[in-house]
Amino acid sequence: MAKIRIIVPTDFSEIANNALKLAIDLAKKIDGELILVNAFNIPTSYGEVGVNNLVKGMAYEVEKDIEQKFIELEDNVEGLSEILFKTEVKHGTVSNVINSLVGLYNADLIVMGTKGASGLEEVIIGSNASDALKYSKCPVLVVPQNSSIEGLHKVVFASDFKRIDNKESLAPLKLIMLLYKSDLAILHINTSESDLSEEELEEKKALETYFKGSPQVNHELTYSSVESGIKEYISKNPTDLLAMVRRKHGFWEKLLKGSQTQKLVDHGDVPVLIFPAENG
Repeated sequence: MAKIRIIVPTDFSEIANNALKLAIDLAKKIDGELILVNAFNIPTSYGEVGVNNLVKGMAYEVEKDIEQKFIELEDNVEGLSEILFKTEVKHGTVSNVINSLVGLYNADLIVMGTKGASGLEEVIIGSNASDALKYSKCPVLVVPQNSSIEGLHKVVFASDFKRIDNKESLAPLKLIMLLYKSDLAILHINTSESDLSEEELEEKKALETYFKGSPQVNHELTYSSVESGIKEYISKNPTDLLAMVRRKHGFWEKLLKGSQTQKLVDHGDVPVLIFPAENG
């Protein structure tokens, strides 16, 4: 069986280190491998040779500095020396570098830290997390700075009950639930007050079947908007992880375009696991 590979972007901040601790915990439980990556961007010049050489020299110095920080990271972050990991220092934007490494390593998951009051808020306004979500071909676990890594025991999967053709795309969530012995709540927010269609009922049953074996409950709530419904549910129910599928159209498209500014989650300790839309 191939090792599960987790990409962890870092800028060596406490926020990034908090996400790294969760990634380390996952890697320990599954005997997985971490790919720690730092992306830096120095504007390139197509002018005189001397200018280009100066830019190359700057890049070399930056790379050396980052490599030293990776060495120090192993000493400063508990548990890192106990697992298999690689480091990557790349020139380019965070989203481009991450997604090239996803393909190179055939990565299974991206774990990245985010600042602010909530993971979902930062998904909207944080450029790194937002770009990673828009372009990533594998799931992204966004970890707010105040998240506890004590365990992911209460998982909420918010679903629109639209068909997911390949249920195995949700395998990372299933694995996390197995590792942490999680309880699952499948949450559906109905904005029209109408009954579920036959197709939605079929998808609901398919999800229940896929996650069979894990303690699970279903909640169908009626709210004027999906975001307000999720926000209300999270505020009233213990939640260690919120999972969703990003859709090419509709709710997530609005979020990523920034047309919705309402916070979905008040609590700063709720990591958010986003699965990419099928067929892009």
